[in-house]
Amino acid sequence: ARLLPPPTFQLLANTKILCTAVAAKLIMARDLAFAQWAALVVLTVGVAIGQWQGGTSDVLDASTPFIGVLLMLLNSSLSALGGVCTEKVLKSRGSAQLSIFATNVHMAGHTLLLNGGFLFLQALASGEGWPEFGAPPGRLEALALGNEALNGILISQLMRRIDSIAKNYAFSASVFVTAMLSAAVLDHRPSWNFYVGALVTLASMGLYARGGASAAV
Repeated sequence: ARLLPPPTFQLLANTKILCTAVAAKLIMARDLAFAQWAALVVLTVGVAIGQWQGGTSDVLDASTPFIGVLLMLLNSSLSALGGVCTEKVLKSRGSAQLSIFATNVHMAGHTLLLNGGFLFLQALASGEGWPEFGAPPGRLEALALGNEALNGILISQLMRRIDSIAKNYAFSASVFVTAMLSAAVLDHRPSWNFYVGALVTLASMGLYARGGASAAV
């Protein structure tokens, strides 16, 4: 994010939608109809338009670092790969016998192990010792942490019933719902491109559902 201007970052971040579909095809052998691939492209464009905050001169010009673009595409690919692998784990036969809580503990254990090892190596290399964590979280921080925990449990429940692509649609829709709530609660007024992006996203949802129904026939 530090290497790229905000419009370029937002545009490249939305490539995760297409990367998820490719990862689902490679890992889970999920076949999509042509209309569904087209819908995912439309969804990517719609979310990018809805989040647009800059002019065309700020996107991919000669001054945009190539390494930044490459790292952002790698980040989208790894994020999509992680989402599809998580879906495969949650839908595997071994996980089917576990509760959502037990499955989340298993996955979180690997995260804590890897991040703890990274912090240890970082402290060892810098010579500054183990980092201080500061004061315990306040009410707002605790509320945010509780919300994230509840969100993780709900996503785990949903991922056993839907796929990663449908989850991306839900997240894309949540972007526009959040903006609408901020307009009602915080008196924020979205720009014209927000409404265009929302309409394009809705059209993509209809196209994807229609393509899935046609493929099922």
